[in-house]
Amino acid sequence: KPVYIFSGFAAIIGYSIVTLGIAYLDFNLLVMGKLVSGFGTGPLFVTKSAMPVKWFAGKELSLALGAALVISRVASSLDSIISPRVYEWTHVLAYPFVIGVGVTILAFMAILGVCYIDNKADIEENSLALQNEETAPLIGSVTEKPKPGFKDILKFPSLYFLLILNVAIINPPLFVFMGNLNELIQKRF
Repeated sequence: KPVYIFSGFAAIIGYSIVTLGIAYLDFNLLVMGKLVSGFGTGPLFVTKSAMPVKWFAGKELSLALGAALVISRVASSLDSIISPRVYEWTHVLAYPFVIGVGVTILAFMAILGVCYIDNKADIEENSLALQNEETAPLIGSVTEKPKPGFKDILKFPSLYFLLILNVAIINPPLFVFMGNLNELIQKRF
């Protein structure tokens, strides 16, 4: 969880430095911002993929990771449409990046929410584990599992939906940043 929080914070700082580099047309700020955001976004992708592994198993894990990826790509596509329109509307190159920093700050708040819920669940899990040790069922008791259905999605924990929100918020600025930065540097320098 500390890596998750650090990565999100480094992404905010990195994107902010890149935005300043765009606003002041400073190549050194762009490079420094890209370096700082790299320290954040690299581990961020790993840690946000590790959280669903902790909360889901089997087919549920596949669904959770797949849904998060699909929502992430949809959000990236929307951002690729919205950012150029913001630029066309304002004619200021930094404004789409400022919006991206704002979205990254929202993603960081989602990271904090996910970590809070995960800590709370860890505490509850530890207390349940202590209770279960005292009242363990007989070995060999068999219970029949019901078949999963589409309505079971509504039973997913709120952490799942926060993770999906986080992926949808953090990925678009990253992909637009990576996709547009090379062209911006070439045009400017």
